[in-house]
Amino acid sequence: MNRYRDLFAHTATAAAVLMLATAVPAGAQAQVNSKWITIVTSAEPPNLDGCMSTNTFQSLVIKHNVVETLIEKNATDGVLRPRLATSWERVDDSNWRFKLRQGVTFHDGTPFNAQTLKRSLDRTMSRDIVCGDRTKFFNDLLIEVTPVNEYEINIKTARPESILAMRLATTAIVGPNTPMDKLTAAGVGVVGTGPYVFDSWQTGQQIALKRNEKYWGAKPPVEGVRYLVRRCAPPWSRSARRIWRMPSPSRTRTSRPTSVI
Repeated sequence: MNRYRDLFAHTATAAAVLMLATAVPAGAQAQVNSKWITIVTSAEPPNLDGCMSTNTFQSLVIKHNVVETLIEKNATDGVLRPRLATSWERVDDSNWRFKLRQGVTFHDGTPFNAQTLKRSLDRTMSRDIVCGDRTKFFNDLLIEVTPVNEYEINIKTARPESILAMRLATTAIVGPNTPMDKLTAAGVGVVGTGPYVFDSWQTGQQIALKRNEKYWGAKPPVEGVRYLVRRCAPPWSRSARRIWRMPSPSRTRTSRPTSVI
């Protein structure tokens, strides 16, 4: 039986700043000044729902910035480390116990505890919505979440599951006021517990996050981030040919690609 404990209960790293400054996907560029980071991206996420937090552009904006996971997988060594859970243990083949971090609140002021965590995990596992994180990392695995006390939960799996902790390292925790029966719409922010708070979304133009001044962990040095949407012209368009100085096609052109980011 392995047990993991939080060795740094009062000093969470500013992982969000590293993500904002360095984890920029292909097609995006980052510009940093002393107070704000500006990231120029070639696409806009369809929504900012926590249930889609591992999709490329949703992840860029919200994962570990606005929403957090119970457990964090270190990108360098693959070691699982505490985040919203301070420790966890596998009790038997089907049951796991998680102790939760105290003193954490969602951005809307709601306390993070066993009840609000249960609601978030129940939403992720619900078949009422198409949750990308569930289908990608849980597939047909069913779980039952039971609060033990205010800051401890038991998760029972429908079959023996030795890597449940790894699966939960991908699962974003959202506020209890998030609708249970539908994904959040474009232009609407997500409520989490992370070091940055959703600020605004001008559809087709930019998304802005600002620092969470009540964050439970270390205060991020960066005040906020802007994601500017600058879609690239398709390569067959006239504007693209002018920019790239492509000659006007005088011979037969191949068919257009089916999709272009």
